[in-house]
Amino acid sequence: VEVSNKQSTTEELQTYYKELEAHNVAPLWTVLGDIQAREPVSKVKPYVWPWKDIRPQAIRASELVGTEQAERRVLRLMNPGLGGRTATTQTLFGGIQTVLPG
Repeated sequence: VEVSNKQSTTEELQTYYKELEAHNVAPLWTVLGDIQAREPVSKVKPYVWPWKDIRPQAIRASELVGTEQAERRVLRLMNPGLGGRTATTQTLFGGIQTVLPG
């Protein structure tokens, strides 16, 4: 892989950056060091929702909540590291749904 070593003046680059702004785009290379983490950063904590604990709660939901109250009786799997956000990870939502006949 060859490395390109273009030599542009500060003035040329500033003019170019202003042209980019007019199109609502910006160069990544000017901020990459500030926005790219060297190591992954996540508030997500490892957690297991044991079925022996969750199943009775899902069944109880069907006993307490009718389909008129909730179209879907779903228990959200809330990651304890995400501060109550409806998310199992930073990019996924998971839930346990109770479906009964009738």
